Amino acid sequence: MDVYSIRKQNLSKAVELAGGTIAGLARAAGISSAYLTQVLSNRTKRNLGAAVARRIESALEMPEGWMDQVDSPPVRISDEGARIARMWDELPEEQKARFAQELATLHRYVSRR
Repeated sequence: MDVYSIRKQNLSKAVELAGGTIAGLARAAGISSAYLTQVLSNRTKRNLGAAVARRIESALEMPEGWMDQVDSPPVRISDEGARIARMWDELPEEQKARFAQELATLHRYVSRR
């Protein structure tokens, strides 16, 4: 499945998250509802580009790249969560492992309280 097929599939999820209407999603993301209708139609070959996908993600407060993931669950994260996720992605693997261990220790400590 190519990225355009994935985005089309996730566009249907995005419509539901935006209240169930293409017009509602289009309004929230500042995109033409006619364009989104064409992308969702099986009669046209319109594709959803990366820039529009990012606008939809932003409008729905979804993480960047959500529209490009197969079977991506509709999970919204805060700006702070997105910032932390970007920082995590930039860490070297050994630092990720060390941080994960420390976080697990902290979680066990907090959970006992």
